[in-house]
Amino acid sequence: MSATVTMSAQVLNRAFSPALENPKSPEFTQFQLEFQEKMKKLYGNVEGYEGVEILSLREGSVVVTYDVLLRVAAGTDAPTVVEDLVEDLLAATVANCSQCSAVTCDICFNTSHTSVTNYTVQPLDAALCQPLIPPSLIGYYSAIPAPSGALCVSRCHPLSDRPFPCVHGACAVSGDGPRCQ
Repeated sequence: MSATVTMSAQVLNRAFSPALENPKSPEFTQFQLEFQEKMKKLYGNVEGYEGVEILSLREGSVVVTYDVLLRVAAGTDAPTVVEDLVEDLLAATVANCSQCSAVTCDICFNTSHTSVTNYTVQPLDAALCQPLIPPSLIGYYSAIPAPSGALCVSRCHPLSDRPFPCVHGACAVSGDGPRCQ
């Protein structure tokens, strides 16, 4: 499963220029490359870290709003895992700041202006089941988290995103959909 943590940080040792507001400008592109490299060093040991995407740059030295992209094991309590990872991300940023000065660091953050503004966990992609389920039945299956990753379950399974209730008989799936037999 994937998760996104939206953060905001103030970079102290960079001067803002209007060109940084334009994602197509060479200045933005250069800053983005440097920022992504810095964050890879800072967050590289955070479990599931996959990268960062800058959403915007604005004035205030340079204030960066960015998404941290994470991979979370499907068999976990993803929201709780992401909450723990948020703490790891903030701790990594603060640790950098305590060792940073304009002379020793390429990018220095203001710890009092570094925050998490939001996080989301994306549900499992239903396409995970497509290679495993016959095409005529795929509409009746969905992926659910499991300790080993993910399971493809039919609507007959009680943990399906749309379980089909059978009061009398057992549920079975055919090309016509789930039915009680």
